[in-house]
Amino acid sequence: ELFIMDMDGSNVRQLTNERGLAISAAWSANGEQLVYTSYRRRVPDIFAYSLSSGDSRQVTRGAALEVGPEFSRDAESVLASQSNNGESDIVLFDRKGRLLRNLTRGNGALDVSPTWSPDEQEIAFVSNRSGGPQIYRMRRDGKQVERVSFVRSNYCTSPSWSAAASKIAFVCRADRGFQLFTARPDGSGAMQLTSVGSNEDPSWSPDGRYLVFSSNSAGGGSYNLMLVMADGSNLRQLTNSRKSDSQPAWGPRLF
Repeated sequence: ELFIMDMDGSNVRQLTNERGLAISAAWSANGEQLVYTSYRRRVPDIFAYSLSSGDSRQVTRGAALEVGPEFSRDAESVLASQSNNGESDIVLFDRKGRLLRNLTRGNGALDVSPTWSPDEQEIAFVSNRSGGPQIYRMRRDGKQVERVSFVRSNYCTSPSWSAAASKIAFVCRADRGFQLFTARPDGSGAMQLTSVGSNEDPSWSPDGRYLVFSSNSAGGGSYNLMLVMADGSNLRQLTNSRKSDSQPAWGPRLF
């Protein structure tokens, strides 16, 4: 289920009650909606949740599998990955779930986890087109694809673009787990932020100073949400759940 909390881990509130899987939430720019993937109808479709009314609206329908959605700034379109016939492509829907365009297609690869650059002129995503999954970026029309992740790992996922567009955070298999890295959009200046346990799903604060992510580094087998500064310092645990807290998405600055 989807939950919401303050940045220090306090004031936790449950949003959805689907009794199934509600995953991969992302905020609208005005903080009024969340777009997410739901398995309520057994096939993963995209839904939009209104913070003011508490209602969920189904966006996509059909046999294809849609995951990892993200609103455009005006909330009139939704970026996502769509899986069909063993292939996954980055696609763009309108707010009613109508397919506007395929941004990747016909390359036989799995292209997933798209995320807009702050100016929406580029998209970072994950692809296994060169073997193991790595981080790539492309123009908003799907052209000029370039690799971003150049660290010593054959498995990198979960890109997140900082608000200033100066860095992309991502996760790579390293040090007997999955660790957080950041790099400039051209792949230079790569820096490893964590080294213990498995750390997943980074999300930048609106000012680019912090990253929130899920981690099992505290022990006990469950994942909790952690906060770290962009240089890897001041690591702090935000939640202490007996179950697992995962896939955090930092809300927009509303003042």
